[in-house]
Amino acid sequence: MELCKKKEKNLTPLEKILAHYGDAWVWVGFDPITKIVPAFVVGKRTKANAYRLVEKICRTTDGAIPLFTSDELHHYRDALLRVYGIREEVPKEPRRRGRPRKPNLRPPPELRYAQVVKHRRKGRVISLTTKVIFGKEHEVNELLEKSPVSKSINISFVERNNLTLRQQSKRLGRKTNGFSKDIGRLEAQLCLALG
Repeated sequence: MELCKKKEKNLTPLEKILAHYGDAWVWVGFDPITKIVPAFVVGKRTKANAYRLVEKICRTTDGAIPLFTSDELHHYRDALLRVYGIREEVPKEPRRRGRPRKPNLRPPPELRYAQVVKHRRKGRVISLTTKVIFGKEHEVNELLEKSPVSKSINISFVERNNLTLRQQSKRLGRKTNGFSKDIGRLEAQLCLALG
């Protein structure tokens, strides 16, 4: 989490409505094999920003579906379905009034997504568990066995990349006066750091 202009608790009511200042998250897509960041988004921790990140990853990879892992933020599941999901039209019911139903989205068979769940006590992580959201556990394990970098579901590579970014950029340092005053400038700085 980063700051943009001022802390969330110091925002005026109008600034809270605009949702442009305060806490800003750097959402990062990271390839652990090549150490490349194919996409990143700066913004609030919302479903819309999760969708923006996954959509950028999809465009960058030309639609190829990699194995996805993340923390337990539920927005990723919805974003993956929205970007990669297969639309199933809901049959029209005869004599039904109102708006037509939205199509259902189901994951394609090649989509594999697993989460790392952090269990906390008094703000400290005491244990980690994993769960497979899309795909079957044995399919995810087969992909991990072929991986040259890791044999388990984890988010350690992106966490390490986040630490490297923090060490290289004063804008991303915690408890410093070098935080960004504008999201656009933070994004520009990240383009240089991640490019």
